[in-house]
Amino acid sequence: MKLVGIRGSVWTAFLVTFAMLGLGTTAALAQDATPAAGAETPHPVHIHTGSCGTLGDVVYPLNDITTYNVTQAFSFGPAATPEPGSMSTPLPGVSVSQTAPVLFSVTHIDGNLAELMDGNHAINAHESAENIQNYIACGNIPQCLAAACSGVVGVVVDLAPVNNSGYFGVAKIDADPNGGAVVSVFLFHPTGA
Repeated sequence: MKLVGIRGSVWTAFLVTFAMLGLGTTAALAQDATPAAGAETPHPVHIHTGSCGTLGDVVYPLNDITTYNVTQAFSFGPAATPEPGSMSTPLPGVSVSQTAPVLFSVTHIDGNLAELMDGNHAINAHESAENIQNYIACGNIPQCLAAACSGVVGVVVDLAPVNNSGYFGVAKIDADPNGGAVVSVFLFHPTGA
């Protein structure tokens, strides 16, 4: 996949997000990320009936998508320890740290995942509370028709740009074993957040 014009920090955040989705560590992002002061205006996001082409009513309002700073840190020690009698000074270690802004939302809903996968639901993000009528990204929740749909425990929804906003992202809906579902939404913009 080639993404043209995306800055390194957004690309890093994008890769980190997909890695976390693949490893099932979405909750860790929410716990380890810190809200970014003075960041971008929050984006309301909802699950609607219908599709991105014809949005219906809001059935589940989600927590606003806000900017979090995610810090990645890696440390590497010396490649080898000196032998006795040789240079007794330890080799230097290397530490690397990078902070990337990520637009993120996580919400627990009472909805059942199988019911959301009926082909009649979409996740839609808005520019702001003040410009709620301006949609910036949307994705249709995929339909599941097989007999095993009740056993599905998670689904990923691609969020495509709407109205030439440039915003794109991904949402992950995970069934909660205690009832309902957890909806995590990640949003990105090619110019950075």
